[in-house]
Amino acid sequence: MRGQVLHAFAAWLRLSAGAGLDGPALASHPLTKAAMEGLKSTDTFEDASDAVCELVLCTSSRGSPEPQMMPLVQLLVPAVNMQQLCSAPQCLSDGSHNVCQLGLCIS
Repeated sequence: MRGQVLHAFAAWLRLSAGAGLDGPALASHPLTKAAMEGLKSTDTFEDASDAVCELVLCTSSRGSPEPQMMPLVQLLVPAVNMQQLCSAPQCLSDGSHNVCQLGLCIS
């Protein structure tokens, strides 16, 4: 069930393309927190990484961070530590497709 919720959250973020979203509200939203926690679980890693990637994409416009999204940026940057993610068990077992996706989002 948690994976389905994260999948829906990612789809909603993708459809919104960040338009009208509030950075501070997203940074403290339970779904954002669930997406961040989902990166630590093999059961939710794929859906969580999709949601986190969409969150990252919502924070910028043409490669530059949007000022109103800084609270979300400040939450995401330390949490999406590629070194930690790349050594996670789910990455080693599934070919790390979603880790690469996250890496593309933040680079």
